[in-house]
Amino acid sequence: MLALYRSGRQADALATFQRARDLLVEDLGLEPSPALAAMERAILLQDPALDAVSAAEGVAAPLPSLLTPTIGRAAEIDETAAKVLHNRLITITGPGGAGKTRLAVEIGRRSEASFPDGVWFVDLSTTRDRPAFLADLSRAVGAPPAEDPLAGLASHLAKWRALIILDNLERVIDAAIDLANPMRRTSEIHVLVTSRVALRVAGEQLVQLGSLEPDEASALFRARVAAVTGVGITDAVVNGIVDRVDGLPLAIELAAASCRALAAADVLERLTRRLPLPTGPRDLPARHQTLPAIVSWSTELLAPLERELPENLSAFRAPFTIHAATGLLDDDREVPARLATLVGASLVVHDDDGYRILGTIREIVREAVDPARRAAIDDRHASWMATTAAVAVDGLHAPSRTSCGDGSARPTCWSATAARNSWLCWKARPRPTRSRSLSRFARPWRLRRSTRVTVP
Repeated sequence: MLALYRSGRQADALATFQRARDLLVEDLGLEPSPALAAMERAILLQDPALDAVSAAEGVAAPLPSLLTPTIGRAAEIDETAAKVLHNRLITITGPGGAGKTRLAVEIGRRSEASFPDGVWFVDLSTTRDRPAFLADLSRAVGAPPAEDPLAGLASHLAKWRALIILDNLERVIDAAIDLANPMRRTSEIHVLVTSRVALRVAGEQLVQLGSLEPDEASALFRARVAAVTGVGITDAVVNGIVDRVDGLPLAIELAAASCRALAAADVLERLTRRLPLPTGPRDLPARHQTLPAIVSWSTELLAPLERELPENLSAFRAPFTIHAATGLLDDDREVPARLATLVGASLVVHDDDGYRILGTIREIVREAVDPARRAAIDDRHASWMATTAAVAVDGLHAPSRTSCGDGSARPTCWSATAARNSWLCWKARPRPTRSRSLSRFARPWRLRRSTRVTVP
């Protein structure tokens, strides 16, 4: 049946099914199996999944064509390409606009010679549930229809040595467990995933993408601007723009595209004043055309209660600790787990300085909050900082150590840091929202320039 259909003989394929059904009913008293019936339905509907696909011919789902050269990420491409050859499941994570898809495509191109049955690219940006995920994946690799799509997929891939790239898996993250079955059936299938959220399944190797290095970010901006205008731009303006967008590649490209209608200095001013930029190129997906759309794509992945946390944390301009985050929430027992969720969703960064939100994400999240709620968050932040500063001031007079308000004790120098940071946070806020109680504790440390800035 399948051979006849793929030869363009649909009527003959259906006639073959009817003859087989008649024989089964008349001779054995049996109806055709569900798999055979599913094949008939697929032929009737001319399902694209039935189209002939040969692994030996190379790539069935062509890698997306990159219309512009890749600038930067050379080290990440080298390291991840090596990981793909020696690990079965690699997940590239990072905030929206970090360049995960571009990195995956570059790695796919580099890896083609290592996978004789091809590199297969599956775009999941519009996929929303498990059945659709299995259907899209099966269609991409040419697996025939089956009563059990997962079993059919595993059987189809059993003898392959191939690399499958699953792009934008974050929308169907629960379907990740379906990857285990076909991967257990063969040792030669490798999977490269791009997702804003880690899969958290056995065998997963993570590659975390963040900001570009400053020189790479500046080179990318200059290259993209050169494509839309021949006007020269000073280093100060270039550095200011890439810094304001946190060195994220897509944000840099949107800023560069804005230079078609605006002077680069005006782009920098609008970014500094948190004014919107013109919409990006029309051929980009809607989620990539503006900075707010990039962030919204990530926050929509969170549960309603989890969405409140980045809104509260947007009050912090500097790195902060779990203790600081707890000061802005009612249920402190859930803060560690919820912070871990935000880190996993690439909305919060965790490093040696503590936790922090990238400035671009912070400002967009903050602007989206209702003004009344934003004022309440600011008041609570100011109250907490005033309390922290008061504890810090008291600690300066202690012999050596002081309580930090969370039951722990730290060196007295931390108290000076806390008080100074209270002053900096107070000074950075708009004048109408400054807390007088906070300024009373913080102002004495405004001249201590050498103290490291971290929010306790």
